[in-house]
Amino acid sequence: IGNTITITLGDAVKTTGGSTGYAEPADAVADEVYGIAVDFVDVDGFSYKTKTTNFDGTFQSCSSITSIPVDLFRYNVAVTRFGNDNISGIFQNCYGLTSIPTDIFKYNTVVSDMGCVFLNCSNVTSLPSNLFRYNTGVINFNNCLRGMGVTALPSGLVGSTVNAVLTNWLRTTPISTVH
Repeated sequence: IGNTITITLGDAVKTTGGSTGYAEPADAVADEVYGIAVDFVDVDGFSYKTKTTNFDGTFQSCSSITSIPVDLFRYNVAVTRFGNDNISGIFQNCYGLTSIPTDIFKYNTVVSDMGCVFLNCSNVTSLPSNLFRYNTGVINFNNCLRGMGVTALPSGLVGSTVNAVLTNWLRTTPISTVH
């Protein structure tokens, strides 16, 4: 973060682009948000960010997060990315995380990228059934569940609507490589 910019807890941030890698305050309603300056998860934190399309890396490496409010992304219906392949997932490296609510992504029906979303969340030992039930347009699940403490995948992980990409990924990825 640049020396002349003040970002307070809860502020939305975006990158300035280029090679500097600096972040600056963002208009969380109008701008594509790169992340949120957080030390906690606030269920109302994203309620008015209905136009935000990208949450990848938002809580990456926030080790103090132990749980996720079920309606955290309820109003973020335009989200297309919660992660990306091999770079940053929204909850990647959140080692304190111990559980995932079933309907966390219920209202995010246009999401297409779930890469690295829960990568290395090693204290999560089980996944809820139907976790990705409403996310039928996802084309990338790479590393989404890798490095977790999960030893078995629940039946119905994709719910009654079969997501061919996830189904194929689960069929071709032994749980030992997910774990």
